[in-house]
Amino acid sequence: MSKEDNVIRIILWVARAIPRVWGLAFARVLGAEFYRLMPERRRIAMTNLDIAFPSSLTRKQKNRIAKLSFQNFLCLLFDFIKLSQLPTIQQDRFIEIQGEEYLEQALAMGKGVLAISTHFGNFLLLLTALSRKGYPIHVVTRHFKNKRADDIYTGILGLFGTRTFSKDRIAAQMR
Repeated sequence: MSKEDNVIRIILWVARAIPRVWGLAFARVLGAEFYRLMPERRRIAMTNLDIAFPSSLTRKQKNRIAKLSFQNFLCLLFDFIKLSQLPTIQQDRFIEIQGEEYLEQALAMGKGVLAISTHFGNFLLLLTALSRKGYPIHVVTRHFKNKRADDIYTGILGLFGTRTFSKDRIAAQMR
C-alpha cells in the first residue's frame, strides 16, 4: 500500500470517527498548515489573486484570502466525505439549495438542462443533494491520479446517483 493510500485511509477513518463540527474545525486547522507548508500551491493561489485583483486588494488581504481558500477546500472535502455517512435528515440540516425553482422550470420545457458550474461554494454537496432528490446528474470531471482517491470520489458521487465522465473522453462516453 502506498503512502498516499495510507493518507486516504486515515482521512476516511477520521471522517467516520468524529462529529461534523469537530471535523470542520480540524479541517480549518489543517488548511492553515497546508497553506504554510505548501509554498508552491500558495504561490499559485497568490498569482491567481494578483490576476483577479491587480490593485484593489493589499498583499495582506490576498494572503488572508489564499489561506482561507486552503481552509475552505479542506472543509468542503471533509463535508463531502462525511455526507455519505449521514442519514438524509442530517444532510438536510446543512444543505440548502437556492434557485431550485429555475432548474424545475428548465426541466419542465422537456429538453433537458445543461448546467455549468465553477468550484464556488460546496458544489460537491450540491451535486449529491440534487442527485438524492432524483435529478439525473452527470458530471464532467478530471479524475485523480491516485486510483484509490478517484474511486472514493466517484464512489461517493455514485452513492447518490451522480454519474461522472472523464474530461478527456467526454464525447465518446455520453452517447
